[in-house]
Amino acid sequence: MISIRSTASSLALALGLALASPAAWAGVGNADSSAGEDDDAPAAPTAPTTSATTAPAPSATTVATAVPVAPIAVAVAAAALSAGGDGRCLGGQPASGRPAPPPRNAAAAQAVGEADAVVRIAAEGRALLAVEAKPLDAVSYCSASGALADRGEYRAAIQAAGMALFLGQQYGDKTLLAHAARGLAYAYSLAGALDQAERWADETLRFAARLKDARAGEALHAPALKVKGDVALRQGRAAEAATLYRQALAKLGQSALKPWYTVALAQAALAQGQAARAAQSLAEARRDAPPALLPALGRAEAEVALKQGDAARAASLFKVAADAAGDDAYVRMWSLHGLGRAQRAGGNKIAALASFVEAAQSADAVRGRFRSEEFKSGFFGSAQDIFDDAVAAAADAGTAEQALDLSERSRSRALLDLLIGRVQPAGAGLTFVDRVAAAEPVAALRPYLPRDAAVVVYHVLDEQSIAWVLRAGEIRQVVLPTGRRALGPRIAELLEAIRGDARDVAPRAAALNAALVAPLDLRSDEPMLAVAHDVLYLLPFGALHDGKAWLVERRAVASLPSLNALAALVRAPPAASGGALVMGNPDLGDAAYDLPAAGQEAAAIAQRLKGAVLYTRGQATRERLAAEAPGRRLIHIAAHATVDELDPLASPLYLAGNGTQAAMTARDFYSIDLRQARLIALSACETGLGKVGRGNEFWGFQRTVMGAGARGLLVSLWPVEDEATAALMARFYELVGTRPAMTALRQAQLDLLRQYRDRPILWAGFMLAGDWR
Repeated sequence: MISIRSTASSLALALGLALASPAAWAGVGNADSSAGEDDDAPAAPTAPTTSATTAPAPSATTVATAVPVAPIAVAVAAAALSAGGDGRCLGGQPASGRPAPPPRNAAAAQAVGEADAVVRIAAEGRALLAVEAKPLDAVSYCSASGALADRGEYRAAIQAAGMALFLGQQYGDKTLLAHAARGLAYAYSLAGALDQAERWADETLRFAARLKDARAGEALHAPALKVKGDVALRQGRAAEAATLYRQALAKLGQSALKPWYTVALAQAALAQGQAARAAQSLAEARRDAPPALLPALGRAEAEVALKQGDAARAASLFKVAADAAGDDAYVRMWSLHGLGRAQRAGGNKIAALASFVEAAQSADAVRGRFRSEEFKSGFFGSAQDIFDDAVAAAADAGTAEQALDLSERSRSRALLDLLIGRVQPAGAGLTFVDRVAAAEPVAALRPYLPRDAAVVVYHVLDEQSIAWVLRAGEIRQVVLPTGRRALGPRIAELLEAIRGDARDVAPRAAALNAALVAPLDLRSDEPMLAVAHDVLYLLPFGALHDGKAWLVERRAVASLPSLNALAALVRAPPAASGGALVMGNPDLGDAAYDLPAAGQEAAAIAQRLKGAVLYTRGQATRERLAAEAPGRRLIHIAAHATVDELDPLASPLYLAGNGTQAAMTARDFYSIDLRQARLIALSACETGLGKVGRGNEFWGFQRTVMGAGARGLLVSLWPVEDEATAALMARFYELVGTRPAMTALRQAQLDLLRQYRDRPILWAGFMLAGDWR
């Protein structure tokens, strides 16, 4: 039987590992089943049992200020990419008591998700409580959820709210259920998971409507309606957003949040082109505006002037806001960006470019992924918008090197935003990630450009893209007429065709090749080192097609996280001569998750590599990886993996161990010093995927493993077929010691391609990132 390495349901594995037995699911049912119809206040808790899955009774007098991150990555991945498969896909029939994989059909999956959202999140909360070393009370989890969401720890925020939700079920506390649902709505909304945010806002309203205390219910209505309005505004439904904001204001009363909600209402009016109505709302908000809201008010008033076509007045208002920002680099950054937009609208391209560049420079001083005050007032912009406008203006002015500098700066800034305050690398100050994050001018990087390959740096804008082709002594800028709006759907369709093993992959791949590679006029057989951006992070470049041949047949292709990464790789001292560490088919405690071919693959690789150490089944543990990886030149892991699209740093790689302790998250790799690793191969499903924010960097195993110091990484882009993967890996390791890594991977792919020419799902799934040599 052919088996696939993937995750039919990350939830199935995560909960299956967390819960010791089917009995652990007892009592996790409909959220209303344990709550009395006439009871608002917390029910009197019964005496806690000694069960490992029973949390202590909540106590309103014990409110913690923080929640320890749970030791399990409950990754609720996208639809079941491999439902019905087996082997590395975690497919097949799960063992008795395990939750079944979600249905493959999208509509069915959505229906199941809507019906079971409360049950699922509560079950996750129960599983997490079961492994909490020092469980907190329910009020603490509710409080911590909002604080965690505000600082960008979205997965941890959802976990905390989920634990509160379970405790609300356990003690029949409808008020707690409503507050937990509100926390989930808020966390999902900040994370940009809009469908889930709206679903949990609806759950908040449903719970609140059942509270006996009408005032308590009304207090919950306003934030839930605000979340629904935010979702509608971000999805382009401005009229609906305005209605929801007005309803929220009506429920809010005289709360201190009223000015914030009123500014959000103005944003919805602006989105509808109703500048006069927006101005009226802003004037109303200004009457009671707290000092923290004044910068947003100033920006919103400038936006009204810009919408009214008064570019000069808008520029003046933005400049006043920028000058008044003082030491607040965040306010200054957005005000300068607005100034540039107003100057561009007024036809002054030179001044606009200067303002955009200054805004980008201000962005370097802004650390943090999000400011929740902005969200509360209806601003949903990404700092990437600033860099996009700056790059576009510089490219339009013909200053190719300046445009490329700005593109590189956007990559390094996004990396620092993600990491600061969230991880502490084991080799602090010396790791590869620090060198990558320190963006240097392109002029300083010229000496490190390879002489035997072309480096292609992409930057994707809404309606067009820009590519820079770099060789030793040459930087050439190419404007590509296809942008994000068109590329996103085309790439999604190509990936769907590949994953479905469809017959029309080549024509779809040819259209993307014509848009992204053909205009570059690369030399025949010239290797290509691609620095991707935005939606291009998901693109398998080797599987593009020129109408006659696949790109991998024309040239070797590898990926780089940034141009600065190339310089860091070239400068780095030689890697250690330490042997290889090989792991495969970890024992996850259930035969449904076994990977026989992965174990055979690992054994074959270990036998081929001199001095390799092999660990399989129960020996392939997280602890052993952490202990033995430092100093190794090569590390190969053939196992299950999941991408957590909500918080890629929480993406788990599943190893053997004691229950949930087996999950090695992407964040955990920062605790291992991998600076001596020349190459790490994650021979699992979709380890090359992650979250592509609005134009931002690409987060997942690829970035974090390299962040821990590894120079090269071999990762997968879709659910890979087990036997073909084993063959590809065997051939790759046969060649990699005698030729560059990118050439070895190309040859291994070509060997499979000869047998499965029109089936790139079997040969194009792996990508080499980082050190191509």
